[in-house]
Amino acid sequence: MTTQMPLETVTAFDVRPEATVAYKNELHRVCAVLSLDRVIIQHVQSGRTESVLLDHLRHPSTVLELSAEKAEPLPALEAFSQAEQDLAKKRLEQLGELIGKDSRTREDVARVATTMDLSTASVYRLIKDYEQAGSLVGLIPGQRGEPPRFSWRPVGLSQATIMAV
Repeated sequence: MTTQMPLETVTAFDVRPEATVAYKNELHRVCAVLSLDRVIIQHVQSGRTESVLLDHLRHPSTVLELSAEKAEPLPALEAFSQAEQDLAKKRLEQLGELIGKDSRTREDVARVATTMDLSTASVYRLIKDYEQAGSLVGLIPGQRGEPPRFSWRPVGLSQATIMAV
């Protein structure tokens, strides 16, 4: 006698921009579709964005605990000047071949950096900022996809000095 494992029921759901999906048992909003198998999603509560494979997403009803807390929304693109919006659009166009790709090489980034008249490090930062923000706002100068994380660590003091104080 053989026992059969129950088949997982697959429920269809939207994976277009603004659709709600489940990822790692938490609600996320789809920000952008990057390719046939990859999207940028934004965590509903924290606002953190990341690029994920479609097969890692689930129907939003699979989230076990729904929280009533609201996330602080990202600034709207319209809140920025037309010049800032135009610069962000130009940057997105220039970075298009690099965004959302796991297989980009340093040579690819260096080539795009040359065309943008930026350093390679700056191009990596722009890619990260865009992918974290999940929108053009991440490509506007002075805007970052995620607030910095600060940690306090004394400089030039030994552990013994700290303990004595």
